[in-house]
Amino acid sequence: MATVEADTMSNRQIAELYDVSEATLERWTARKRKTGSVAAGAGAGGRPRTLAPYAATVRAEVQRQPDISLPELGERVQAQAGVLSSPSMMWRELKILNLPVKKSRFTTRTRKGRG
Repeated sequence: MATVEADTMSNRQIAELYDVSEATLERWTARKRKTGSVAAGAGAGGRPRTLAPYAATVRAEVQRQPDISLPELGERVQAQAGVLSSPSMMWRELKILNLPVKKSRFTTRTRKGRG
């Protein structure tokens, strides 16, 4: 932005110098005029978690049966709270809540040390 403010080069020359499009340079200049900074604004934060309101239910079910599988946990939460969830959604929720995730009994075990 210092190069733009110095007004020693055209926008086209500055865009070529920094390998950006003129439109990008114009957006940055407009943002600088409007906000005083060229920094990007804060993100929206994404979608709210579907299972967030049911964290207590998830915690209670995991506490009741620590080795519950993700599909079973999803079915129990759906039965109690009426919210549908996929195994991947349930896995993310358990990770956020710092709860253990049962490993599938069909996966191969990792070897213990090298001997």
